[in-house]
Amino acid sequence: MPALTREQAAAVLNEGYAAVESRLAGRPEEEMIRPRPDGGWSAKDLLGHLAFWEELALLAIDETREGRPLTVGPIFADGESSVDAANARNHEQFAAMPLADARGRFRSTHARLIAAIESMPPEEWRRKTTGADGRARPLYELLGSILGAPKRPFGHAFAHLDETPQAG
Repeated sequence: MPALTREQAAAVLNEGYAAVESRLAGRPEEEMIRPRPDGGWSAKDLLGHLAFWEELALLAIDETREGRPLTVGPIFADGESSVDAANARNHEQFAAMPLADARGRFRSTHARLIAAIESMPPEEWRRKTTGADGRARPLYELLGSILGAPKRPFGHAFAHLDETPQAG
């Protein structure tokens, strides 16, 4: 994974956030809560999914600071099946959440994450932490994978843009 600065990571996260917000702007509630025709998540569900992974990143920051085992470790330990199971648990837990609350969760979690990254001292950003695979790596690399997409650290939102087509 390329070494991104805190500023670069925040810029990628903000760009993805803005792209999702732009794609969902002005959508009526009925459209936001309706599952996709292919059986995929609704736009509201997607907001919850993105917030969930940003919450995991915030938790990883706290756990690294406190020297605790990473909650996200077991999610990545068994590969895609564990990630899918974590996504399913999150979806089930928040499925009944009203749209306004889901949007609030998405927005507030993102704001807290950006603030945490931007205020982090450079030495903390580079601090070694032990991932699910047992190897030590810099915190930025762990966060980039939690919040990443294939070949795009911190680009999780971009992996879902096709699931949020523009209205019109």
